Order: sequence, then C-alpha cells, then structure tokens
Amino acid sequence: MEITKEYYEENIDAVDRNYHARYTAHHPLRNTPRYMIIRKFCENARTILSVGSGGREAIVIGATHACDIVPNSGEYLKKDGWNGRFKLADCTNLPYPDNSFDVVVCSEVIEHLPDVKDVQDTFQEVNRVGKRWIITTPRIKSPEPTHKHLFSLRDIEMYTKGMKVRIFHRDIYWFVQSVSPSLEVCR
Repeated sequence: MEITKEYYEENIDAVDRNYHARYTAHHPLRNTPRYMIIRKFCENARTILSVGSGGREAIVIGATHACDIVPNSGEYLKKDGWNGRFKLADCTNLPYPDNSFDVVVCSEVIEHLPDVKDVQDTFQEVNRVGKRWIITTPRIKSPEPTHKHLFSLRDIEMYTKGMKVRIFHRDIYWFVQSVSPSLEVCR
C-alpha cells in the first residue's frame, strides 16, 4: 500500500482523537457488542495480533502483539501499561511469518484504506498470518471523516472468495470470521 503524507496524517489524527475520547480500559465502549464478540473469539488464544490497533484496541482485546502505520499507537499502548510487542506496519504487508498467531483481529480498519485493492490484500494478509481471524467493519455510513468505504455483503463475499468464513452482522457492524471445522466460532 502506498502511504501518502495525507493518509498518514489522517491516521495519526484519528488515533489521537480516539485515544483521548473513547477507549479507556474501563470505558463502557469496552462492553459494546463488537468488543464482546471479538473477546469471545479470542478466548483461550495464547497469541493475539491486533492489526491497526490504534491506541487502545490491543488493551481492550488482550492482544499480545499489535501493529499500526503510526507510531503514536504504540506510544499510547505503552503509556497505558500494555506490555505486548508493537510494530510499525501496514495491514497489506504484515511483517510476520505464516500462521504466526492463534488469532488476528482487524477491527474497524478496512473502511479507512485508500484503495479497494488494499482491502483485498488485507484479507489475504490476515488469513496468512493468523490461524484464526476476525475482521469487522461498519455496515452503515459513519460521520467519521477518515472512512473511505462502506461495504455490502456482496463486497465482503467478493473479498473472501475461496476462504472459509462466516459473515454476519450485529449492531452496526459486519463481522467476518475465519472458520475452522475443529474450532467453535461464536454465534
């Protein structure tokens, strides 16, 4: 993915705004349906990667690893006592070997990507590095200025063609989970 100066500045601003406004460890948003489903999906995983973690998500979901394209994400995580491993990385080219993590979480990321090709690459990368994974994205138009895309069920099916996934929605979000016959997925 080509990270332009504008895209980088937009993302660093979004992390700043979200960090200061929403995601403290005890904030009520921690118990939204989205995070409850994600935490249920992560249960019993030893290694969890938060892709596009921002400054709070890795803490909220109990991730052991996190990556984002802006360094303030890692700084905010450490500032709040997170002891995991943070890397600067974009979601279209994750710097980890195949099947590195028990679970990969990529929540509220793909709608921010500059190009739909990047969305396809993100699904491929998350599928490559995670034994199991979950991606979420809003299914209704958001006032958030950094949201560049709104995805339909048909779009998501196109991006996951050939992958074993379960697609469903709760509240205002689409959830896309990898499906393994030997593992139970949340309902």
